[in-house]
Amino acid sequence: MRNTWKGLFFGALAGAAVGLAIDVLYGAGDQLTGAAREVRRRAPDAADWAVNVTADARRRLEDADLPAQVRSLAQDIADSDFAKQVTVTGREAVRSAAGSVRNATR
Repeated sequence: MRNTWKGLFFGALAGAAVGLAIDVLYGAGDQLTGAAREVRRRAPDAADWAVNVTADARRRLEDADLPAQVRSLAQDIADSDFAKQVTVTGREAVRSAAGSVRNATR
């Protein structure tokens, strides 16, 4: 009889823990069911939105004169000081690397 109350106490704790776990799992299941219902309800609206956004993006791309804009931008870059600076810096880097290789092979 001395250890009976300990067994009852630990049994009650274990039962409460199992009951709590089951309640949590059922609650999560209910929430997932509700979320799935909401997704099913909103799916047609989401599909319509995606179609509209895609059509709008396609229309904007078709309306834009991208080849002319790209050619203009490339010409601006070629005419800029940046292009000349890159060319000069590139030549200097190649000369420096060649000098380092020459010095290393001596």
